Amino acid sequence: EDKGAIIPVSISKEMKAYDPAPMMFDAELIKSTGLLYEGLTVVNENGKVVAGLADEWYTKIDEERGEYWLYFELKEGTSWDDERYVQADDFVYAWRRVLAPETSSPAAALLYNIKNAKAYKAGDVTSDDLGVYAESDSLLKVEFEGPFDLDMFLLNVSSPALVAQRED
Repeated sequence: EDKGAIIPVSISKEMKAYDPAPMMFDAELIKSTGLLYEGLTVVNENGKVVAGLADEWYTKIDEERGEYWLYFELKEGTSWDDERYVQADDFVYAWRRVLAPETSSPAAALLYNIKNAKAYKAGDVTSDDLGVYAESDSLLKVEFEGPFDLDMFLLNVSSPALVAQRED
């Protein structure tokens, strides 16, 4: 009685794992994953990218120094089912997994304009060199190789393959 709305859903394919990273090209599993996880941004019913777990985002650009940054402020009070809050580190971990050389996630290409993303995927640098940082529990900082298309990147991070994941 106190669990909220009941939404009947038809799921035609069994989920063998709840890992969103490898499911990107399986339409049935993406539907299921979309019911379980929310990204930093989401695409609404009108096809517009809107806030998901990110409360807001902003850029910091210094063209003279060649520095391009995007910051995501996470919504307060968003938690996992065990009541631990979703943190910026959960996105850092998830994106490092997607880009890891040993992972064959098709979602890696969605993150390639992040600083050192391609080099990390190729095994030429370590995950510490990847331009994704947790500045605090609620602030995710993304560094880019150069100028980037903000609208495209916001659309990319709405992908169910790039949602937060817990390392534990």
